[in-house]
Amino acid sequence: KYIGIHIRRGDLMIDRNEGRDWFHKYEPISFYQAIIEKELNKDDFTYFLVVSDDDNLRRFLSEKYDRVKISEDLFPNIGETDLHFAWRDMIALSKCRRVIAPDFSGFSTAGALLGGHVREQIKNCLTDAEKRDSLLKFKASSTSVDLSYSDALDLAVLASLHSQFGAHEEAYDAIEQAIKAFPSALVFPKVACTIAGATQNGSLITESFMHFLKVLHAEDYYS
Repeated sequence: KYIGIHIRRGDLMIDRNEGRDWFHKYEPISFYQAIIEKELNKDDFTYFLVVSDDDNLRRFLSEKYDRVKISEDLFPNIGETDLHFAWRDMIALSKCRRVIAPDFSGFSTAGALLGGHVREQIKNCLTDAEKRDSLLKFKASSTSVDLSYSDALDLAVLASLHSQFGAHEEAYDAIEQAIKAFPSALVFPKVACTIAGATQNGSLITESFMHFLKVLHAEDYYS
């Protein structure tokens, strides 16, 4: 009756790694919420198990939804070290009838294989329209200068989706917010260049590329 979901965070969210090309490994929490609500609305028997290296996200989802559990709910009293916790999460995933996770996740792949299942990529569980709607519903874009790094990544994902649907001004606004919030991160001007290229916005391509070079050659980038 359980569907397992793995939320990858950890070293993706460390400041030192902001410039690395790990954007493809990041999935907004709103995508998981959309899948949870979609499946829970189908019947009264489905439960979710959430595993993650972000304890706050695990507990947020388990407290928000009655039928979302975390691994210690099912397997209490299994050691006290990070290794024990990781093993408990993997065993818990192996007991689920489905395992949904981001791309390139060896941890969730191993958990699914232990249970005789194939890991499902979260990007294939929602349509692009559902992804965009989930970002707007659960975590609408903000004009605050105090965005967290995950907020900025959400904006970058939203910008990419806006661009796919031809909402170019909304795409530019979203990625501009991300760049302003984290000017030292390489990922956001790279996303901006991709969007600008797709929309043939020459001025945005030039501006984004120059910002990319500025960040790349900044003295503190290699410190």
